[in-house]
Amino acid sequence: MGEDGTLQALFRLLQKPYIGPGTAASAMSFDKDLTKRILNQAGIRNTKYVLLTDQNFQDYTYEGLVKELGTEVLFVKAAKQGSSVGISRVTNAAEFEAGVKDALQYDYKVLVEAALTKPREVFISILGNEQPRASRLGGIVLPEQDVWYDYNNKFVDASGMVFELPVELGDDLEKEITDMALNAYKALGLVGLTRMDFMIDADGTPYLGEPNTLPGFTNISLYPQMWEVSGISYTNLIDEIINYGLAEFERNAKLSYDFVSLGEEHVGEKKYNAERAK
Repeated sequence: MGEDGTLQALFRLLQKPYIGPGTAASAMSFDKDLTKRILNQAGIRNTKYVLLTDQNFQDYTYEGLVKELGTEVLFVKAAKQGSSVGISRVTNAAEFEAGVKDALQYDYKVLVEAALTKPREVFISILGNEQPRASRLGGIVLPEQDVWYDYNNKFVDASGMVFELPVELGDDLEKEITDMALNAYKALGLVGLTRMDFMIDADGTPYLGEPNTLPGFTNISLYPQMWEVSGISYTNLIDEIINYGLAEFERNAKLSYDFVSLGEEHVGEKKYNAERAK
């Protein structure tokens, strides 16, 4: 709860300010299928995928999806879930069937994505409302025996991971990733803060993985660390996030949800109907 827009909707009903993206943007960004549709429409590169549902998953086979997606390594993901929950890396039919079964516990929509060749995972922090800005890039180096950044690496045992802060990729690639992140932030209607997760293929091509609209603030979380190496202290970062939340609250407070014919001279004003409020 929190990333999917439900808490934001509650706060809107209570007319209370909060930090981060609003109800609609949070809900869309939490749904991997909707996110990819918006990214594709905006021309932002992301991995190929096929959408399955609880109604049609039996029509798909591992072999057929391998042929369609062009790779023998696939990722099966619940559309609406975070923290790598409901995600499986599969390389054969048995693993595929088990992965779909697991993902369907969490959502009726399941994405099957093409895996990249020896990808490098990098991250970038975004901060702001109408004029967002991006941090330096951060990255992780996984333990040699692991092949992807799964739930265990994130929350159970992170001792084997090495954090790269900042990541040096060269000016051109860093600019491309930064531009992709900022364009995705705007396309998804995000405000406040978000961490964008990227994968770089073996040939050096970056792909946007997904946005994380409520990034962690633990002692190993990358979002605040990327801002630290970008020149913003933890304390100042918290102040900015709160101020952006308050600014968005004040902006939304000017909107009216009741139709009142005010006349041209009153456009932009907000009037309350006291009798209706009772």
